[in-house]
Amino acid sequence: MMVLDKYRVKFTFKTTENRELPLILGQLQIFSKKAFQKDYFAKNPLLISVSSSPYVIASFDVSKKITYQRNPNYWARNLPSRKGQFNFDQVKFEYYKDETVALQAFLSGVYDWCIESMAKVWARGCVGKAIENKEITKYLIAHKMPSGMQGFF
Repeated sequence: MMVLDKYRVKFTFKTTENRELPLILGQLQIFSKKAFQKDYFAKNPLLISVSSSPYVIASFDVSKKITYQRNPNYWARNLPSRKGQFNFDQVKFEYYKDETVALQAFLSGVYDWCIESMAKVWARGCVGKAIENKEITKYLIAHKMPSGMQGFF
């Protein structure tokens, strides 16, 4: 690794065989110099790290929920590849430790997006007014493949 300037570093690889390695390095978090002091993370376990994303953390309740606010200073907001994306001013995620409670919250309209990966639960557990009123739609995707398929689309 070579430091090019205050804002850039360059990684040089010995071979070109591992085409995934540059992508993995691109996922590395950026930390301040303070982060490498002894016990820094032990003393600051909930520290919000440096970010350059379209959203910033507005609030959180550990192990329960996190709320993101749109970042008005997002550096890439006007790039052609970003047009039409990140349209919500606020995005909230609520965590459910119990899958049954999470499914019931979804079926009750507490949240509006759910991935159910167990076909049995989707076939037998997803019942109620939201299904009857077609607020939530269940689809049977027929195919002629010899392997089984399950999913929520």
